[in-house]
Amino acid sequence: EALEALETMRLKALPDGELFTELLALGRRYYDRTLEMLPCGERVEREERISASLGAAARQMEPSALDATVSELMRREVRSEDPLFDPSRYWNN
Repeated sequence: EALEALETMRLKALPDGELFTELLALGRRYYDRTLEMLPCGERVEREERISASLGAAARQMEPSALDATVSELMRREVRSEDPLFDPSRYWNN
């Protein structure tokens, strides 16, 4: 799916601003799928831990904003664990 989306973007020859927006959306979809592939218990544990880390701020947020924030923080956490972004994969000391 991601490869097809990239090919579609290439064929459209989008202006830089639109391309950037499309790439961000593609990244979100990729990490959403990555989260979906985790065992249910692990997803729930991550969501609960991240929600708790927001503390009092979470209680002041609208439910939709809280959901979006937790989802984004979960995506960022999974992205930080992605071996694609491990510098040692590319640079040897």
